[in-house]
Amino acid sequence: MANSSVVSEAAPRPNLGHVSRSLKVVLALLVVPGLVVFAAGALAKGELRVWQIYLVNLLFWSGLSQAGVIVSALLQATNGNWGKNIRHIMEGLTLFTPVAFVLFLLLFVGRDEIFLWVRDPVPEKGFWLNITHLFVRQTFNLVIINILNLTFLYHSFRPDVGLLVEKGHRRTGRLFRWVASGWRGYEEEVRRRENTLKYLAPVILFV
Repeated sequence: MANSSVVSEAAPRPNLGHVSRSLKVVLALLVVPGLVVFAAGALAKGELRVWQIYLVNLLFWSGLSQAGVIVSALLQATNGNWGKNIRHIMEGLTLFTPVAFVLFLLLFVGRDEIFLWVRDPVPEKGFWLNITHLFVRQTFNLVIINILNLTFLYHSFRPDVGLLVEKGHRRTGRLFRWVASGWRGYEEEVRRRENTLKYLAPVILFV
């Protein structure tokens, strides 16, 4: 009876959304004008405005992305079963955080434009406001955050992904099979997920 309860509450709907190849091409091509405009602005007299826009967008989208796993961790920590249908949607936002990490590293190129204290140092804050310290501490922080995020997502998605692989869903690829490696059956994987995430969720919320 307990096992059937687990399945009925957590069993996924094995219906993966399909994105056509043509749509993928169109979306990829839309990136090109953005890159061209950014490069043109960075190399022209408008480099200050370009890097300011870059920084604002990075902070906005990376914050929104991190909010996804935060919502899921809150639902986990509070046993919020009411939100189980939106958890994976919110977690999907978090897949942008590794991209945000790479985009953060690109800030090094525009450091002279973004950080005013590079050109006009503040001696009293020199230990904190210097490029080396900034990028070392932020790189360390983002690496830890990304490791926690991806570990959380792996354990959260594993039972659902494994069930799709087990049923031979035609849209499961190499990544899905890797996530489902060592599959122990849906009910056991759900139990393992709950046992893991109940400890990991508070850690993510704290960090």
